[in-house]
Amino acid sequence: MSRKAGLSLMEARKEAEALLGAVARGGDPLADKGKAEAAAITTLKVVSEDYLEREAGKLRTARGRKKVFRRLVFPSLGNRHIDEIKRSDIVSSAR
Repeated sequence: MSRKAGLSLMEARKEAEALLGAVARGGDPLADKGKAEAAAITTLKVVSEDYLEREAGKLRTARGRKKVFRRLVFPSLGNRHIDEIKRSDIVSSAR
C-alpha cells in the first residue's frame, strides 16, 4: 500500500484542533483563507503586470514600461499591497 503525499494522521489532528480553536474563538477559517488569497492578487506587481499584459496591444510603450517597472519599481514596492502604498512610499523609493 503506497502512502499519498500529504498530512500524517497526527498532523491532520493538530490542524483540525487549531481550526476548531479558531472557530471557538469566533474566527472563520474559510473567510481568512479567502482574504489571504485575495491579498496575494492585489500586490502592485501582480496588478501592474496584469494591466500591462491586457493593454499591451494598445500601448506602444508597454515593453519599455515593463522593463522600467521590473528594474525600478518591483524591487522596492512590487510585493506591497496596492491599498497600503502611499505617495510618500513612492517618493522615498525613487530616491
